[in-house]
Parts: sequence; C-alpha cells; structure tokens
Amino acid sequence: MTPRKTRRILLSLGGALALAAPAAFATEEIEIRKVLCTAVTFERNQQTSDAMISFERRHLLHGAVTAEEQRARRGKYFTVLWRAKDASSGIVVRFEYLQAHTGAEVHVQEITVDDVERTNSTKFQVTGRDYAGEWTWPDGSALTDREVDVYLLRLRSDRPAETKATPKNGGDVVAWKVSILRAGAVLAAEKSYLWRD
Repeated sequence: MTPRKTRRILLSLGGALALAAPAAFATEEIEIRKVLCTAVTFERNQQTSDAMISFERRHLLHGAVTAEEQRARRGKYFTVLWRAKDASSGIVVRFEYLQAHTGAEVHVQEITVDDVERTNSTKFQVTGRDYAGEWTWPDGSALTDREVDVYLLRLRSDRPAETKATPKNGGDVVAWKVSILRAGAVLAAEKSYLWRD
C-alpha cells in the first residue's frame, strides 16, 4: 500500500469518526451545566465588592429578622443547573458532601424531580445546625448557638480561648458530588476538585 492510499484511508476514517462523534454526544439525555455555590456567613472576610454576590446573600437572608433566624440560614447553598432532552419524570438529583468536622462521613440529600423541563434548576442547602454542628465543652455540656458564635469569633481573633470547645459534627462543606439518576442509573455527574470516589 502506498503512502498516498494510506493517507486517504486514514482521512476517510477520520471523517467517519468526526461524523459519528456528534451523534454519540447527541444521545446524551442529561447534562449538568453548572453547580453554583453561595456561602452565607457573618465573617468580615466574606465582604465583596461584587454586587451580584452580595445581592444573592441578601436574598437568602431576606425575612430573617432575629439573630436566631439569621443563624438558622447561615451555611452553604448549592444550585445545580442542568438540561434534559427527555422530559419524562422519575429523575433523582443526588447531592453528596463531606463536612469539615465529620471526616470521611458522606452526607446525602436527594430530590425527586417530577416536572422535568428542557432547562432545570435544583437547589440544596446545608444550613443551621447541619452547618454549625454541635459543640461541647470539655465537661461534655453543649454550647448554645450564641456561645458557638462568640467562641468562633474569639478563635479568629488574636485572643486565646480560656477553655477549648470541640465540634461533634457539622462544619463547612469541603467537597461535594452531584449525580442525576433515572431508575438507579447515573445519567450525569459533577464533582468538586477535592471529591474522591
């Protein structure tokens, strides 16, 4: 076989593969477009000059008047933006995550979507006690929400804490994975950089 014939065969095979590739991608019925994360905390380092980010935080805190209501909304909010070609029901969006104070324990939230459209948005949140967790003093007594706030502010400042409290659970979301399933089969998945399967 001459080099010219070999080149023609390879080019024709490449063209066939190029024509087949869009067809393979066209069969994908679910696509995760983006996963957005918004943090609602009351720390000074969370200040931003971006108007959209500050609006989102104000929107999430809207209606929380008392300090207790605001504490209950503190945490991480995740919005999964996804597309579906098939609008049949039975889609389950699964959100798995790891938290700072629970080690390798995987927490799971699931939402069943019956009204599937072409473009969809599914929201998850890790807030309130799930986010702040339970804290205890060395004698085993639990800290109140206010004591946790004061204790964490003291730890972030230069003043040392007199006694050390320890978290039993909760904490910041350090890694996450989003999966979209139908009848138990994973159709699409997206994960954060720190997530390990």
